[in-house]
Amino acid sequence: MGGSEMPNGLNVNGYGHNYDYPPSHVDGPYKILDQYHSKPAKLRVACVGAGASGLCLAYKMEKMLEPGSWELTLYEKNPHFGGTWYENTYPGVACDIPSHDYNFTWDPKPDWSTFFASGKEIQGYFEDFAERHGSKRYMQMNSRIEEAIWNDADGCYSLTIRNPRTGSMRKDWAHVLVNGSGETLLFHLGCTLLI
Repeated sequence: MGGSEMPNGLNVNGYGHNYDYPPSHVDGPYKILDQYHSKPAKLRVACVGAGASGLCLAYKMEKMLEPGSWELTLYEKNPHFGGTWYENTYPGVACDIPSHDYNFTWDPKPDWSTFFASGKEIQGYFEDFAERHGSKRYMQMNSRIEEAIWNDADGCYSLTIRNPRTGSMRKDWAHVLVNGSGETLLFHLGCTLLI
């Protein structure tokens, strides 16, 4: 997974943990695994987009999940993150709700310049958030998920990713696929999600 890969066997609070991926290709419809009940397994998560939803996901996973037990990649089709606030730069673009309601509750911004913040100021908020919380380490820019197919035998998604600038294609996989592409993008996405 490149730069977003979490190290295995981290020492957390004095305890070393080793998380492995869950087994795939288990013979038959059911098999008792040679392990204790509820043994944690490493979880690999892919998110379509690195806008508000992707930034929120990265922050929450870091705060709520045990280090070393997960990997995350935010696949962003653009050369920069920020979602709609990166893409939409037309004159007068602004938030349509009060600015103080358009930020993460755990990261308030009390100094918005206007009641309805401009798109540029909101984009700046997300850039500052990503810098302060280290969210960029999970991002792969110029990475558009073209296809996501659920593989029942492996218990994961097979992903096909295209670089919009070069046209090159590559493959990846994830246990969990999060659609953080935004409502306005869903119509234009043209992505095949076969579940």
